[in-house]
Amino acid sequence: MLPGLQGMELCRILRNDPKTSGLPIIMLTAKGEELDKVLGLEMGADDYMTKPFSPRELVARVKAVLRRSPGERPSGEGRLKMGGLEIDRERYVVSIKGKPVKLSATEFKLLLYLVERKGKYQQGAAA
Repeated sequence: MLPGLQGMELCRILRNDPKTSGLPIIMLTAKGEELDKVLGLEMGADDYMTKPFSPRELVARVKAVLRRSPGERPSGEGRLKMGGLEIDRERYVVSIKGKPVKLSATEFKLLLYLVERKGKYQQGAAA
């Protein structure tokens, strides 16, 4: 029910583009017939949820899809270690040499973003 483009078509486009082919896709739709669900999954969706759905179920399904997805998770199992720094993605906890570090949600996300992309250079970025 997307404006201008059907969700199935968008899923197909994302799966056929090398830049987006590995992105996890969860379809959230009002179409609940078995044929719609099967088609969505066959088009490449990793999961398919029909409306109405609970936010808790959505979060659980997102976590499950991300666990199965080959993303940038160098140390796996929700933990990232770099020297004495340890980031627990599941509990949103950061420690340095075993000592907890208090961070705001934004600081945590920024630290995680930078650590996961360590050593990556983006052409055109300011030095």
